[in-house]
Amino acid sequence: AIAELTQTEPSGLLRLGSMESSAASRLPDILSAFHQHYHAVQVELITRASMPLIEKVIDGELDVVMAADPPDDPRLHCVACFDEELVLIMPADWPDTDELPTSLTMVGYQKGCSYRHRLETWLKKHGHTCEKVIEIPSHFTMIGCVIAGMGIGMVPRSLLTLHQTSGLKIAPVNSDIANAPTYLVSRKDNPSSAIQAFISCSMEVAATV
Repeated sequence: AIAELTQTEPSGLLRLGSMESSAASRLPDILSAFHQHYHAVQVELITRASMPLIEKVIDGELDVVMAADPPDDPRLHCVACFDEELVLIMPADWPDTDELPTSLTMVGYQKGCSYRHRLETWLKKHGHTCEKVIEIPSHFTMIGCVIAGMGIGMVPRSLLTLHQTSGLKIAPVNSDIANAPTYLVSRKDNPSSAIQAFISCSMEVAATV
């Protein structure tokens, strides 16, 4: 697929957006392969929560984004790329999930983050209330805050391969919350060769994971 797209010589600016976790765990391999094949494309990258990223695609401010839980919008082209498993992260000295106190502090990304929404759903489903939310822009800081005992979080298991996890308790959750595919989201009316090349390159990288 990459060889076929190379014949169209994608070029120009590709405005890319990504969830912060995907930018850390998935994008490096994609961008390395993309740059190797498409030297003429200049990539600009921003990281945000899923919904703000998707809104920027709809508004024409970004070309393609890596996001979770995209809305069913007829203007959008959404391709599932990476299968992510979300897990709970807690301080290592906390009790098991069925023995947690009713009131908990949540450590998470900003509003509009699909992982934060899924954690809120899990807390409510298991009878917990969120007494406080500590909003963290970086996964490094988030995991550090959890290790320090500040609260409970939810991240993709793949992200934890980038971190020292001593000091963390990692707990699985039910599949309806855990299964969180990362999608490549673009506008249907913006089928540029650079976007198609990025999607193709991402899918080929994902197939090797």
